[in-house]
Amino acid sequence: MEEKNTANRKIKELESRLEQRKSDLENILLERIRDRDHADIYTEMLEKCEVDITGLKQQIGEIRDEAEY
Repeated sequence: MEEKNTANRKIKELESRLEQRKSDLENILLERIRDRDHADIYTEMLEKCEVDITGLKQQIGEIRDEAEY
């Protein structure tokens, strides 16, 4: 039972971070539209966000898979 609570707590933490990174992604997109002169910098930031989002989703999936066993 304690392992399940730990897994749930970790999933909630990761989901919170995931939502923050999605919000960051939206903000960067808006800023890139406003500041076309520095679009390449924002593109790099977007790529980093997307990598983070993918990683967080993967971690959440792995924890859920482990919790099922």
